Order: sequence, then C-alpha cells, then structure tokens
Amino acid sequence: MKCYVIPSPKGIDSLTLAERPDPTPGPRQVLARVRATSLNYRDLITVEGNYARAAPKPDLIPLSDGAGEVVAIGSGVTRVKIGDRVAGCFMQRWVGGAIDDAAFGSAMGGAIDGMLTELAVLEEDGVVKLPAGLSFEEGATLPCAGVTAWHALVEIGEIKAGDTVLVLGSGGVSVFALQFARMFDQQLARMSGEDSRWPRRRRGPMTIARCGSQMVISAPIEMSLSTKNRRFSNIFSKISTEPSDWVASATAMLVRSAGNAGHGPSSTLDW
Repeated sequence: MKCYVIPSPKGIDSLTLAERPDPTPGPRQVLARVRATSLNYRDLITVEGNYARAAPKPDLIPLSDGAGEVVAIGSGVTRVKIGDRVAGCFMQRWVGGAIDDAAFGSAMGGAIDGMLTELAVLEEDGVVKLPAGLSFEEGATLPCAGVTAWHALVEIGEIKAGDTVLVLGSGGVSVFALQFARMFDQQLARMSGEDSRWPRRRRGPMTIARCGSQMVISAPIEMSLSTKNRRFSNIFSKISTEPSDWVASATAMLVRSAGNAGHGPSSTLDW
C-alpha cells in the first residue's frame, strides 16, 4: 500500500511517500480502505514537531481523521462487516469513562499511525458507521473537530434553544460549534481578530452566511497574557445574554483557559 510518513518532523516538506506491505487486521480489528481524510491544526503542528503532548513515533503515518470502507475483519468482530462505511475514532482505545494513559497511547496520527494511507487497521470499537446521508468526505471531518464541538456544546454545555454562545476564532472546532449552535436555534456571537478569513469559508451547501452569527466582535482584546498562537481548552462558552457583558465574559474565559494550553478539546485562537 502507499502511505505518507514523517521520517523526521521538520515541516510539511518532511512528508514522504512510502510503500508498505498491506496490513492484516488482528483479533477484534478491521481493515479499512481509506477514501477520504481531513486536516486539523494538530496535524500541522505534528509534522512541524511542535505538538506539546508527545513527539510522534518514528515514520509516523499522520492525520487523525479519515473515513473509508471495511475490506477485511479480524476474528471476533461483530460490530461491523465487510462493506460497511466507517470513520475512525480519534483515540482507538477510549470507549468511555475517564481518559487514561492507554487511551492517550491510542491517539491516531500521533501516538499511533493515522489515516494518510490507502489501508488502515482500526480497532473494532475504534470505528463508527457513517450514516447513509454522509459522503466519505463529510464523514472524514467529524472525528476530531466535529466530536469535540458536539461534546463541548451538547454533552457538557447542555445547550438549548435561546442560549447565547460565543465562538472564538475560525478554526475547525469553532466552525463546527457555529453550525451546531445554529442547529439548536441559539444566539451566536463570533470573535475573530482576522475577520477577512471568514468570507473564504462561504462555499458549499452550508455557508457561514446562512448559519452565521448575530453579532461579530472583531476587535482583539488587550490582555496581560501572551495569547498569540496559543491553544485553549475552552474555545466557546455559553455567556450572558447581555451584549455589553460579552467582551468581559470572553476575556475571563480566555484568562481562565490560558493556563490549560495544550490540554483537552482545543482549537487555535486566531489573533
């Protein structure tokens, strides 16, 4: 099979096309033919050697997110069958409960090989079937950014119609959060220090213009902390319904989350 590897993480030019033997799934594993992949900010800092959690393993196959079809299954597999359309889970061995070292050690495109390959071996519990209405390309965008935004807003935030959500920046998680919030009929504010980036996202059937925010806060907040190019665990938050309180709420959230840089669900705050 053909795949891309990172012999030494020194930038995008480090990506090297390689040939490897076709892998075989072990017990309770599946083999997927990858049909589509997507990019996250984490993938960029991994290939640059700047990922804070851990250095990538030697000759890592990058990218956490991808989708494809099951072409072989190992012994004991019952959840999926050959021909099923699936997306891989970000952490292959984290089904539920508190995260632990074993889960961290199964993060695709970092601790273990990822999806920038023709064939990928995945855990049976590390794949999710794609709904019939989603293409491979659409399904490939969900495992990292989509699930992070959904978990933060729905599972933790328990959002409901009428809530006000502040979306920071224009990264993948923020764009998903914007769309999910609109789906729940929430009021939205968007904060970005580089407003010219948003019109470039007005493509496809779901556009920023159609699901966009009710208020744009475009002026950067002056803060005593250095926040440029930092990663934050809290990238959006339910806030006061009074617009006069939004900037203060955002500032407090950023100050609180700055100490958690590099931990938890994250995206880039683009100032």
